[in-house]
Amino acid sequence: MAEKMKTCFSDGLPTDFNIIQPQGNLMKFFWIVILLLLSPLVTLLFFRKNGSQAAPSDKTDALLGHTGPAVLPEESGYSEEADDESAEALFRQWLGVIYRDKPEEVDAIIANLEENADNEEELDFGSIIESFFLLHNNLNDTEHLFSVDWKDGESFIDFIADIADRFNAKLAWSEEQMEEGLPDQLALAAYPVLLAAGAVLYSAQTGGDYYTFIAVPQQDAADFEHASEQYGLQIWRADSEPEF
Repeated sequence: MAEKMKTCFSDGLPTDFNIIQPQGNLMKFFWIVILLLLSPLVTLLFFRKNGSQAAPSDKTDALLGHTGPAVLPEESGYSEEADDESAEALFRQWLGVIYRDKPEEVDAIIANLEENADNEEELDFGSIIESFFLLHNNLNDTEHLFSVDWKDGESFIDFIADIADRFNAKLAWSEEQMEEGLPDQLALAAYPVLLAAGAVLYSAQTGGDYYTFIAVPQQDAADFEHASEQYGLQIWRADSEPEF
């Protein structure tokens, strides 16, 4: 026994590893087992981390305000044809309020517009009021609306007389008004007379050097203003200045 111990130690240090080798193998085996047990957990954590970066959760989308993938215009079903149909529908609605006493005139006016439209340029229902005298020239009467040049007071007096007759209003013009009056000035004078007869006189933004005037019964005024807003037309009562 003493001889065996001699061979194992020299100067206090081990010289033969036969005794400690089993302990080293045991430690290696222990760490291998630990690594084998931990590797599935590490792999799972790795994939979960990458997966969460690639695909945010529904809860995250909700917090960020994301409800789904972005839809490009061509995927949304938008088309110019659909836009034109919408503009025509809004124009019809607008005319429908003006011609509540003559609803058949709506189809008649649109038929006139389509028949007389320039074949080289498609009729744009969204900008009819801004098209120089286009609507006026396709009306069957001037009892509901009309257009005049900004300095043509004489034509204004002629056309507003038709509106006055429709509402049984009596307009009286001075000689100065008939000779020198401009449409906006004459409209200001006509407004209270028509209002007393139950009519509200409006002016519409045309974008040009001419006016378009519309008269509706007082009970239809709110509906007309709403229809004009939906149509995208800026209007104001003829007794006031536009706010734009």
